[in-house]
Amino acid sequence: KPWAERSITLDLFAYHGMQRIDNGTGTLTGAVTPVQQDDNFNAVGAVVHAQVDSLSIMLGDQFERHESPYQGSQAMTVMGNVVNGAPNFASATASVGYGEIDYVVWPWLVPGVRAEYTRTTVDSSNPASLLRLIPGIAMLLRPNIKAVVTGDIERAYGLPTTQSWTPASGFAVAPPGQSSKFDAESINATLAVAY
Repeated sequence: KPWAERSITLDLFAYHGMQRIDNGTGTLTGAVTPVQQDDNFNAVGAVVHAQVDSLSIMLGDQFERHESPYQGSQAMTVMGNVVNGAPNFASATASVGYGEIDYVVWPWLVPGVRAEYTRTTVDSSNPASLLRLIPGIAMLLRPNIKAVVTGDIERAYGLPTTQSWTPASGFAVAPPGQSSKFDAESINATLAVAY
């Protein structure tokens, strides 16, 4: 078992970034004109990774604060007149906790499960959360061919009515008039070949 060891690793990180988005408020002159909006953000977090022989456990948490990550109201035409959209400068916070357990059954068979919990607030209110469970298995079909199969199960609460959870790698979108959803989202299979 050359992969088996006993170890623990602690990682701490912090970063500052900025993303530029089209805030969706552009005027209509035959076509919508994109309007750039800058969203500055800061993030801090920690990850603990432990391994005991064939068992690997990872736990992490990350906290982010975004200045203005949301699109505003769209420009529209009302009775032949163009009405500009209104930007949305609401700030937002996100806390992401995650854990993963993997076990090497044989060198060519490694099952595992990952759980992620994301909680967001807009201007210290309107909390929303997304729980994702991702069971999976990695297999060597031949020495140079690896197959990975994963599932994606999501439970969301307080969803935004016009946005998805794509920044959190989730895809759950609430049905009209509802703010929560449970969804067995997808099954993914990946095949990798080494030459």
